[in-house]
Amino acid sequence: VLYTIGAVIYATKIFDFFPKRFGFHEIFHLFIAAGSIIHFMMILIYIVPMKG
Repeated sequence: VLYTIGAVIYATKIFDFFPKRFGFHEIFHLFIAAGSIIHFMMILIYIVPMKG
């Protein structure tokens, strides 16, 4: 879900608050990083304990 939200923000170029410093591209990266972190955490919580 976070990857998709990031992609929509990037495609529509919305949330361009401070274009020279912190715009839609940086918000896109925040959502992608958050998605990666959540994905990693879910693997640790649900998959690693199944190992044995």
